Amino acid sequence: MTWSRSATPRRWPTGSRSSSSAARSATAGALRDFEIGDEPLPKVGGHVVLTNGGKRPVAIWRTTDVEVTPLDEVTESFAWDEGGGDRSLAYWMGAHRRFFRRSAAANGWTYHDKVMTVCERFTVVWPPEAADPVS
Repeated sequence: MTWSRSATPRRWPTGSRSSSSAARSATAGALRDFEIGDEPLPKVGGHVVLTNGGKRPVAIWRTTDVEVTPLDEVTESFAWDEGGGDRSLAYWMGAHRRFFRRSAAANGWTYHDKVMTVCERFTVVWPPEAADPVS
């Protein structure tokens, strides 16, 4: 399955993997947002076309792992892989609590620390200069 996600330049750089934010290999979202939107859950082996605001592709990744877990059970290794801030679990948790609270208020669901969270790991396959090394 291939589908698109929109991203702002702040969230996904188009340059070299040498920059710290380009090293991200995971992303997460509230399961409730998947359920109320038209966005399918990611599937292992599926591809995601990440687009900019103008719908131009900036990256393609292949999903390597999907886990649905309560927000307060997300692991330090997942927070590190997502690559935000200082890459700590504390930073990750704070950022996702704020994001999920805003989403809950905007979409009519109740936020709590046990909200089911879709944790997706991936490998970048395009563009070549940002792609993960083939093993």
